[in-house]
Amino acid sequence: VLLAFAALVTWSFYATSSLRKESRVNDVWRPVGEDKIKSFVEYRQLYSECSMLFFGDNGQGDLMCAERLTGMNGSPGSASEDGVGGMVSAAFIHQVADPSKHLSELEKFEDDQQAKEEYASRGIYLFRTYVGAAIHVYNLGFISQEGLFRVCTEAVQDMVRLRIR
Repeated sequence: VLLAFAALVTWSFYATSSLRKESRVNDVWRPVGEDKIKSFVEYRQLYSECSMLFFGDNGQGDLMCAERLTGMNGSPGSASEDGVGGMVSAAFIHQVADPSKHLSELEKFEDDQQAKEEYASRGIYLFRTYVGAAIHVYNLGFISQEGLFRVCTEAVQDMVRLRIR
């Protein structure tokens, strides 16, 4: 019984220590995400006649920003008088950090597929490469075939430049 109690206390310490560490990380990046939301909304007001896409990563508040921005679609003031888009037409998030540690206001998901489906239903698309993102942007009709070709060509040229170094 004493051993079981010691194991429980040890597990509790590590579990809460891990949660505190995650909370501290989120506490650091939450204000950054809030600033990004504010800046995007101000920018959107300047260019209300345009459709907007949001690109970011899942490391420093961008995912939380995308969640809030896509959540504003359909809210008063999110579309211009001529009906162009909402706050954002779509958001694309580059997966650079461990998904279990990113700053999100949504519940944690059981697996990556469940997360991708939930985010896609909100107009948020996760990607690992910019070519993959460009293909998705093209499939959604936001860029032309020529635009897709240019992104892919630049990605190949970047890889060649990296190899030369």
